[in-house]
Amino acid sequence: MGNFVELRFTSSPVHIFIVGFVMMAALACSGCNSAQNSDLTPEQRQLRTGKELFDKSCSPCHGAHGNGMGARSGPSLQRTEYRYGSGPAEIYTSISAGRNGGMPPFSSIYTADQIEALVQYTLYLRQ
Repeated sequence: MGNFVELRFTSSPVHIFIVGFVMMAALACSGCNSAQNSDLTPEQRQLRTGKELFDKSCSPCHGAHGNGMGARSGPSLQRTEYRYGSGPAEIYTSISAGRNGGMPPFSSIYTADQIEALVQYTLYLRQ
C-alpha cells in the first residue's frame, strides 16, 4: 500500500546505556545557560540580551556587526554620530518609537528593559 518505515526499539544493555547516557547529558546541559549567566555581571548579561535581540531584529537592516551591511541597507551603528542623536536617550527613542524613512518602532515588541539592552549593545558597537 504505502511505504512505511518500521521502527523497532530494542532493550539490549548497550541500547539502554546509550539512551541513558544521552538523557543524562541532556539533563546536565539543560542548566548550562543559567550557569553561564550566573557568572556574568549585570552589565554583561544586559549586553548578551542586547546582542541576542539585535541579531534577531536589527541585523537584517544594520548588518550582523552593526556596520550597515544588512540586506535592507540600514545605517552603520559603528559611527560615533547618528542622524537622530547619539546619546542613550535618543537611541532609546529611535528604537522604541522608530524613525520616518525605515526604522520601525519596537515598543510594542520589546519591553523597556529589552530596549535598554538594545541601547547598551548599540553603544557597545561603537567601541
